[in-house]
Amino acid sequence: MRGADDLPALPSPTRYRFIIITTDTRPRVFYYAMEYLEGISLKELVEEYGAQPENRIIHILRQICASLREAHEAHLVHRDMKPVNVFLCGRGGVLDTVKVLDFGLVMSCQEFGKRGKSKKHPKSMTGTPQFFSPKAIESPHTVDQRSDLYSLGALSYFLLTGLHMFAGETAREICEKQVSESPPAAAERVNRSYCPHLEAAIMKCLEKKPELRPQSSNDFLKMLEASASAWSWTDEMASEWWASHQVRSRIVKHSCQLDATARMQLTIRIDIERRYEDGYDSESS
Repeated sequence: MRGADDLPALPSPTRYRFIIITTDTRPRVFYYAMEYLEGISLKELVEEYGAQPENRIIHILRQICASLREAHEAHLVHRDMKPVNVFLCGRGGVLDTVKVLDFGLVMSCQEFGKRGKSKKHPKSMTGTPQFFSPKAIESPHTVDQRSDLYSLGALSYFLLTGLHMFAGETAREICEKQVSESPPAAAERVNRSYCPHLEAAIMKCLEKKPELRPQSSNDFLKMLEASASAWSWTDEMASEWWASHQVRSRIVKHSCQLDATARMQLTIRIDIERRYEDGYDSESS
């Protein structure tokens, strides 16, 4: 399983668990078993219940930052941060526990460095158009942890507004906007006011130039915690929300026929030279 070899070095409780098992009948055959989770992805959370309150968003982002910090300190880039890859569940009696999923596209910064020095650059990019960073589109062999922070900014924007930053019918159209257009301010997009510290932190992650973004998940977290509501989401609030909504885990089955909006949220591979779009994996991967 791609990426699984790197994951044992990441013990964070916010990352889902793999164990390697074998059987007495086939002792030389090994299997990866994944942690069983009951809950809801952030994609389902927003699509079913709408944009989330600011204090809950910060509570969720704080946990995602912890998971990314651990990966980045191990010189790993997730490369596919998006709402469907973040799961909200209960663990040890604590509700609103975050699990970061799908490290299938993870790659080490050292590997990127070797590619950057090589004349043979990859001819395709893999990820999700709505959450691609500009560098992941223009120069995928040079991405680093700041690319994950851009994607996290796009995810945060979705949680805050209930909307994606850009609309488009094709992957190419979305990618062009990711590179050349600044997303509208969240407050302007939905005609409501937000905590200026929270909105500024999210929009800072969405800067086109990596050097203008927070340089680490810790930097982003410090900006988030300047918000007045940073610590106001409580266990009691989480318990009340889960009890009143009666969320159940579910298995999502994808139709072969997807509308343009749904397709832009799938993980895809794009041929850089021909700009040919090809399906790579489903959201539940």
